[in-house]
Amino acid sequence: MIFKDPLNYEQRRKTQKNYFCFSTLNGISYMCLGETIIVLFSIKLHAPNAMVASLGAILYLAFFMLPIGKMVAARVGAARSQAVFWTLRNIVAIGVALSAVTAYCGYPVLAWAQILLGACLFYGLRAAGVVMSQPFIGDMATESERPQVVGSSNALFYAGCMASLLAIWGVLTVSESVWMIMAIIGFGACVGVTSTHFIRQMDESSAMIEAARRPVMPEIREALKLPRVRKLIWTMYTVYLAIILLAAPSMLCIKRGYSVNDKSALFFSLMQFTASAIFSYLSGRLAKRFGVRRCIFVSYGIMLIVPVLWLIAPGGLNYWFATLVFLLVGGGYIVGFNTMVTYYLQATPERLWVATSMLTSVVTSVGAGVSGMLLSWLIFLPIERVGGAWEPLSRYKVYFAVVLLLLAGLSFLVWRLPETGSKNEKKARRT
Repeated sequence: MIFKDPLNYEQRRKTQKNYFCFSTLNGISYMCLGETIIVLFSIKLHAPNAMVASLGAILYLAFFMLPIGKMVAARVGAARSQAVFWTLRNIVAIGVALSAVTAYCGYPVLAWAQILLGACLFYGLRAAGVVMSQPFIGDMATESERPQVVGSSNALFYAGCMASLLAIWGVLTVSESVWMIMAIIGFGACVGVTSTHFIRQMDESSAMIEAARRPVMPEIREALKLPRVRKLIWTMYTVYLAIILLAAPSMLCIKRGYSVNDKSALFFSLMQFTASAIFSYLSGRLAKRFGVRRCIFVSYGIMLIVPVLWLIAPGGLNYWFATLVFLLVGGGYIVGFNTMVTYYLQATPERLWVATSMLTSVVTSVGAGVSGMLLSWLIFLPIERVGGAWEPLSRYKVYFAVVLLLLAGLSFLVWRLPETGSKNEKKARRT
């Protein structure tokens, strides 16, 4: 329901409760549809390395659909807009699942194209749905509540992912066929549609729909005059690019570098999401204790360790070593993501939230998505041509060596991020 005045305590608590329920179901659904399953699905359909690695970039590239989300939010509000796009994106997921039928009929290249196009629409509709998500968090929570709301909601999302992943792991012990993965995607789409019930129960103030109706260009120009916003854009771009170049290729390395089965691959994905759930919950406390800026620095440093570990990885699969890699991927990324959202809310004036949300999402996500997709192809294609006779693991070590040099070179874009200037940041600085 949309209220004229800011939400009172009871309305905020009700909205936060429904938001947490939605986050949990969304995690269950997403694990059946998102990067891990799509990567395994693509590998099952014998997609080339460059295409599989680029799937991680589509999540960010698809933010080009944000303006459509703003148009709908201006008519029906933030919550109902997200419910509409969430329903549509889960319908699109069924089309991705049907690429198995296309491949079975003898059209593998068409099936790969179907996966790429479907993934782009799937993530694009997600982007349109969450265009108001950061301002919406600001609307449903006070400044002191926001770090914990962000951390708890993401922790529940990843907890849902973990529960779903355990169930998927159990199902794949029965069968690892492409048809079983197709059924998993279908189940996830049904849960995703169900989760929209809780979105429709959320309250919001009229400030959300009014903000969505305002022209954004004047506010974007004003936001770009703020040094903190400009530097945050570069920081977000760098962190997003890092996860694009590390997450999906790490799963690809496990699957094709070590030739493990789907159940073993899902175990490492479970470790990644376990780390994300734990550190998402802790990120709010860490941000209050040490400040969001320090947490962003630490998260990027953790992600720089990942390619180093792949370079020294043993020739045979060591479960403890590989588990450490995926724990760092999951923990490093989620701490960076959560604290960047909190930084954005603290460093940006409330009246500029919608404009800066669109600005940072489009510029950083689409920019990182395009860069990540191009870099994945530009790194993998020469490796495939030159290293045809190499051991499979050696190809991925060369890839991660290039990625390490690239991310180390871009690290200055993160380190120069200034403090937010908020009361919480000043308090953390004194500790």
